[in-house]
Amino acid sequence: MKVASLYPFMRGKEVLYPVFYWNFVRALLRHAEEITEFHVFLPLDSYPPLRFPEISNVYVHNIIKLEEFFQEKPIDVWHDFGYTDVSHLTHIRRLSRQYFPITIAIPPWRLVLDPIEIYSELADYDALICSKSSILSSFCIADRRSEQDLVSKVVTIPPGIDITKSHISDKSDARYLLNLPEEDIIILCETDFSVYKGGDLFPLIHTFDTLTQKHGNIRLILSGPDVYRYAEQIQNRIYASSLSRHILLRPNVTESAQSLLFSAADIFISPSDTIHCDNQMQILRAMSNSLPTIATDDGEEGLIEHNKNGLKLKRICKPSSYDSLNSYFPLVSDEVKPLILSQGIVIDTKQVIEYLTLLIEDANLRQTLGEAAYHYVLANHQWSIIVEKYVSLWRTLCNKMGSAVNESIASENRERNHFSLLSDSITNDNFFFLNMSQDIKDNTVLQLTASGATLLETKHIISYDVLKDIIYRPIVFKILNLARSATTMSEIVNALLRLVDQDNTDSLVSNINYHIMWCIKQGLITRSGKE
Repeated sequence: MKVASLYPFMRGKEVLYPVFYWNFVRALLRHAEEITEFHVFLPLDSYPPLRFPEISNVYVHNIIKLEEFFQEKPIDVWHDFGYTDVSHLTHIRRLSRQYFPITIAIPPWRLVLDPIEIYSELADYDALICSKSSILSSFCIADRRSEQDLVSKVVTIPPGIDITKSHISDKSDARYLLNLPEEDIIILCETDFSVYKGGDLFPLIHTFDTLTQKHGNIRLILSGPDVYRYAEQIQNRIYASSLSRHILLRPNVTESAQSLLFSAADIFISPSDTIHCDNQMQILRAMSNSLPTIATDDGEEGLIEHNKNGLKLKRICKPSSYDSLNSYFPLVSDEVKPLILSQGIVIDTKQVIEYLTLLIEDANLRQTLGEAAYHYVLANHQWSIIVEKYVSLWRTLCNKMGSAVNESIASENRERNHFSLLSDSITNDNFFFLNMSQDIKDNTVLQLTASGATLLETKHIISYDVLKDIIYRPIVFKILNLARSATTMSEIVNALLRLVDQDNTDSLVSNINYHIMWCIKQGLITRSGKE
């Protein structure tokens, strides 16, 4: 099975940065034997990042070579990571002259744009892949359909994690390397330092006003990306308070430093989980490090089973009055506060204090929940398990596509029967080899038939065995045009090769020969009998 994907770049502060999910690609090729190739297409005028990973069986192309690629190689699935317009993906499929399912691992925030448009442009053998079930519920609400109606196109597959790489070191070593005190209880929060996604930050900071009055040996570490330098404003407010010793900010840390933070922590907390801020990967990483986790989660489902492998916070808790938003979001303008409130980011600080107090005071509970969390991830979210879900989905979609395409072709042939160049009695897949003469030589003289002339005028074409072979229309039409006057196999091949500006044309010769033989088989060209 061959998979292809675009490599998109997103703009942040006038800088393009890649958003490709290499961990998924690595896992796919490592755990799925039937995935033999993964092709990546870079946008026009862009180049691979300096730290572009080298992964076996991953092939990188420029999008400008897409037409040539489809001419030479069939693919089985086009998989996208949710940053490309669906209309662009379906357009690529039309241009390819191939049939393949399109799957899109859609980020939650894309639902805010236009879920109906995203959903409706897909064929019946395509699918949106969501990381949590609440996304499917959002589609149902937006499209006013039942889950049974949407389940064929919207599939829930949770994220995967490489559990073997979770523990970078033991707790003592990690704290030594990070210069953290051995005796303190460290609470880690992985977040996004931004006005829109970091809505959990100040409510969490406020809880420490209460917690530190009773527990002096606790520290909260806030870590995560900080594209817009929002962390600096937060740090200034912390310095001006009595919490500067208890709250540490670690924005934009390296991957190895982030791993050390997970190893050094005693408790993990992720209060915010909204349509704009999906915290599943942070929760999984914490759970795979055997950390007791406090988090909002995916409704009644999700990763956390309350009191079994973690503590689940209420999903939406509004403050008692609109004015109290000032204490939740002191750095946010009045224009932005209604948007934040509508997203349900505001959390219940009383519940956060209750759960943190419970874990701070009960070391046995921390250990019990941490061990249960680790075994949950081991049983449900290892990459080998998640990859099998993807491969199984792709198999199902390919089979579904085959049935749909066969029906479409049959319908097309019935409607355009007067253009049909194939006998209705031809059904054997081996027809091409059984009926093609084996003695056609380079100097065999070929001539255009009346059917070929008609096809050249109408530009209509019928593809033989469309699910397995590529019949590239431009080559067919050029062959027919060259065969208007009597010519030989070798003359047609050489004429077409002169149109290609590249040194190595060996692979093209066989492709051109195939198309010439296909034209002969279809009755578009005939041998004159003179050699």
